[in-house]
Amino acid sequence: MYAIEFPGHDLAVDDLVRLPHGPRYELHEGALLISGPPILWKSRVCAELAAALHRDGLPVRERVHVRLGARSSRVADVAVFRREPGRERWLFEPEELAMTVEIDASNSPYAAREDRAARFATAGIPVYWRVRPAGDGDAVIVRHDLGAGARYAETGVTTLSVLLG
Repeated sequence: MYAIEFPGHDLAVDDLVRLPHGPRYELHEGALLISGPPILWKSRVCAELAAALHRDGLPVRERVHVRLGARSSRVADVAVFRREPGRERWLFEPEELAMTVEIDASNSPYAAREDRAARFATAGIPVYWRVRPAGDGDAVIVRHDLGAGARYAETGVTTLSVLLG
């Protein structure tokens, strides 16, 4: 992930709509964060998780932009909504989400993962899943529920293969 700052001009979340489609854009306090395309494993896990959650009847989408203030946003790899979202929207408020999923690829820096979880917790998103490679093509899914002090607490562990049944 690369950060680009524009001296004298902080970007706002609403500025993201004017950027070209393709890379993954996020904002951190007005600085533009750009991620390259995900590795194949991450894309596969993202699609399989979204499909499994959708089969359970949940309103789920991949790569959901979440507003975390006027100058900050993050993209959840997978998000479960409290109710079906509008079709023409690209940006969502934290209170519209029941759960976010972060799929860690080998190139995800630890600090970025911890920052994302802390920001989603502070925003009040009730459930957060962190998914990491299991080494055999499978994935380990760690569930975190929002607890006291706007912090996530680990509440369960499973694998993608078990979830897919």
